[in-house]
Amino acid sequence: MLGNPQARIEIIEVGCFTCPFTKAAEPLVQEVLDRYEGKVAFYFKYFPLPQHSYSIEASQAAECARDQNRFWEYKELLFTRQLECVGQPDEAHLRALYTQFATDAGIGTGQFNQCLDSGKYKDYVEGQKQENIGAGVYATPTFYINGKAIVAPKSVEEFSKVVDQELALLGQ
Repeated sequence: MLGNPQARIEIIEVGCFTCPFTKAAEPLVQEVLDRYEGKVAFYFKYFPLPQHSYSIEASQAAECARDQNRFWEYKELLFTRQLECVGQPDEAHLRALYTQFATDAGIGTGQFNQCLDSGKYKDYVEGQKQENIGAGVYATPTFYINGKAIVAPKSVEEFSKVVDQELALLGQ
């Protein structure tokens, strides 16, 4: 979670680390977090898409980073270097890149690699994917603002309209 844990506005992003549309929404996410600082709690849920190379692996790597309290730093690296990730010729090269990301994010690589090797988060990532399918998610990114869905927003105004409506309903 980013933001205020006591916030009455909850934003959940359902995304795929190897989806160019999810990556394109990242500046909007940051702008919304800045605009509503202290008023929102922000969460990220996995929806790895099979048509995007290495999307499941990226989600599992992000969870291994979370084990060392570095999820948000790792998430940023996955998006910043997305094209490099999806361009890897095989999983061995991808793994080396993910290990480098771990180093860059200040993550202990021994524990990180052990986590990846174990497949510790395979079922968790799949469970989030199935949960999102059950919720009707069909595209990434999809955002839920206090339960109201916005699919692939193009502007911060789309976000703001819903957030402002929710704040008004809450008398804030």
